[in-house]
Amino acid sequence: EHLGLKAVIAQTAQAAMEAADIMVSAVTMTPGLPPFINADWMRPGSLAIGTDMPTSWIHHKMKSFDRIYVDDSAQEAALSSPLARDRLIFADLADLVLGTKPGRTNDQERLAFMFRGLSLADLALASLGYKKARDAGLAAAI
Repeated sequence: EHLGLKAVIAQTAQAAMEAADIMVSAVTMTPGLPPFINADWMRPGSLAIGTDMPTSWIHHKMKSFDRIYVDDSAQEAALSSPLARDRLIFADLADLVLGTKPGRTNDQERLAFMFRGLSLADLALASLGYKKARDAGLAAAI
């Protein structure tokens, strides 16, 4: 236990996800590896972050998320192999940073951020982090 966080060893992906508030998937891009992560296993109020474009997620189970966010909605819509079905994608990082679409609206929502790895994501998260830190009086001008 460190900084109020406690690591718990789970025997299966399902057991880990059922107990997690935040789940990050970072599975290597192994040819032939079938998707094995089931969004149904996420508990209410949890957040999933797919850094593996989410090749490890079972796509037809992603409807279990209340909202899915991506790096860039326009780019995602134009790609031949989307991270999630278009109708499941709620917003992108620009929408969150600009406040045109909300983040979590209640403590029971199951949210997902499926990350393709655009540099826009890094910039958006840095901006959001800075604004949160500034609002909390923790930011320093450089």
